[in-house]
Amino acid sequence: MKKNIQNIDELKEILTSMEEIVVVIDKIGSGFVDENRTASALLLFFNQCNVLDKLSKTRKYLYHELESKISSEEFDEWIENGSPLWRPPYDKSEEEILEMLKNNKY
Repeated sequence: MKKNIQNIDELKEILTSMEEIVVVIDKIGSGFVDENRTASALLLFFNQCNVLDKLSKTRKYLYHELESKISSEEFDEWIENGSPLWRPPYDKSEEEILEMLKNNKY
């Protein structure tokens, strides 16, 4: 029973973190007009609120949950297939990245 309570507490913590991250990113995205200020605010949020640590914890939790719910073979196959990753535009200047952002608006 203690493990179940611990699991529920961990799930609550993760959901609270995800709620914060999604809501704040949405507010930042809709609250600034200038792309440079938006990017700076996002970076500040990620830094001050340890967003990468929270996302890493969420990822670890979800991997563990999935692994406990499917067979080892299914899990290994899923891991091997991977998922497509967004590639950062390392070869682009700040201006080019901002232009890419402007061209990608809906």
